[in-house]
Amino acid sequence: MADLSVRIGSLVLSNPIILASGTCGYGLELVQLGDISTFGAVTVKGLSLRPHDGNPPPRIVETASGAINSIGLENIGIEKFLNEKLVELYELNPRIIVNFWGTIVEECFEVASAIGKEPKIMAAELNVSCPNIKRGGVHFVADGELLGDLIDGVKTRLSDKPLIVKLPPNVLDIVGLAKFLAQHGADILSAINTIPAMLIDWRTKKPVLGAKSGGLSGPCIKPVAIRVVYNVVLRTNIPVIGVGGVMSAEDVLEFLAAGAKAVEVGTLVMTDPERVFALVSELNQLMDKNGIKSITEYQS
Repeated sequence: MADLSVRIGSLVLSNPIILASGTCGYGLELVQLGDISTFGAVTVKGLSLRPHDGNPPPRIVETASGAINSIGLENIGIEKFLNEKLVELYELNPRIIVNFWGTIVEECFEVASAIGKEPKIMAAELNVSCPNIKRGGVHFVADGELLGDLIDGVKTRLSDKPLIVKLPPNVLDIVGLAKFLAQHGADILSAINTIPAMLIDWRTKKPVLGAKSGGLSGPCIKPVAIRVVYNVVLRTNIPVIGVGGVMSAEDVLEFLAAGAKAVEVGTLVMTDPERVFALVSELNQLMDKNGIKSITEYQS
């Protein structure tokens, strides 16, 4: 069998397959389908300081080679997660990454502080694609000073836990953003987040989703994600986790060939969750078939 272990910055995982935030709930939703410790890590859905209701239904719609979701970051809040869900999840022995967000910088700081104090959590993934209501709805990435303060403060409050920052896809200078985030303390980047998208029902002439628009994911965005990963890895020194359209072991190796250290799997969890649990063994078989002894060897 091939050696699937990977190193992403200071993180060491048994394999490069990570469940993406927002698609596996709090991890517990998948336990009836298989052993979630099979994966390199599990990223729980985005948590905020207080419970958040999310968007009105319909919240998800299938499209050509993908899906558009508009969940709206619904979650139970960091306190309830730590007191209830985390305890049960930890007993299943997965490597736990917590995705989080806030509508103002101070909310992100409070959540980061709570994560930093919790030894059961391996790392944190920050969503910087949210609008900051204190600055009139401007997105964090649109304000360099605001973004720098956010990353600096979050990194400090996470203590020694690695900070992963999820890159939005709709930024003109994605490499410049990656360098900026690294300078301010981001340890790892995940690329990319879903792409803003919309479907309209031609019969009613109205948007299909309750919130009108949402985020496109699935195989259709993989070429976009591959390009971002390739360029960021080529022109920076920060490790990258590839995200977008991973549906097979071949897709995993494609992201690794582009320079990613690991991948996050999302849409496949929603469309064929049982198949997700076969990905690790499929990757092993594919590597054996092609004479690849280890992920490290393949990445060299």
